[in-house]
Amino acid sequence: MLEAAIVLEVATDRYVEAAIIAVLLVFNAALGLFQESRAQATLVALKSRLALSASVRRDGAWKTLPAMAPSVLRIRAEGRRKSLTGSEEDRR
Repeated sequence: MLEAAIVLEVATDRYVEAAIIAVLLVFNAALGLFQESRAQATLVALKSRLALSASVRRDGAWKTLPAMAPSVLRIRAEGRRKSLTGSEEDRR
């Protein structure tokens, strides 16, 4: 839309207004690129802080497994834990 305004301003010989609109358009694009690069850097930082492993209890002993292992326990709303393999145990 601003590009059309620039064309109309130039067509009506209003070069100063066209230049101001063009400067604002370029500034807006540069600001958008800057914000996008900051957002990407923040996303990379957040991904680096994700837990890649989980501590689980197996046969009474604690073990460290990859966080996405299918046997990692999940906590259900009623207070019992159920592994994805199907066994249940009381929550302590």
